[in-house]
Amino acid sequence: MSTLVRQKTEQKLGDGIYRAVVADVEGNVGSVFSSRRDLVRVALDLADEIDGRRPRLWLVCSPNLEGRLQALVEAALRRKLTTEEAEGFELEEILGKEVNVVVAQAHTRGGFPYARIITFFPVQNSTE
Repeated sequence: MSTLVRQKTEQKLGDGIYRAVVADVEGNVGSVFSSRRDLVRVALDLADEIDGRRPRLWLVCSPNLEGRLQALVEAALRRKLTTEEAEGFELEEILGKEVNVVVAQAHTRGGFPYARIITFFPVQNSTE
């Protein structure tokens, strides 16, 4: 049995800032771009529809609280991590939380475009 894959032909997600909800967290995953099998995969569902659909973004990163993963957690919590949290934080605590995600277009070595997550920052309340 063969598995058929294709490149999406609809409009690509453009550079910008998007509001998203942390939809899923999965640990101990692998990636075709790394030999590691202890990576973390976070699914982010955009709040607004684009071309009639709500795109899902994926962040795959090391399980260390640094870089984009730390930015995501702190944006979801709307505060810096405490020293105790930084020693061991359960990612499931941010499920359902809203964040702003900064996206920029990038290209694979083969020239295919994709949306790269640059960083995250908190969603501001309307009263702030």
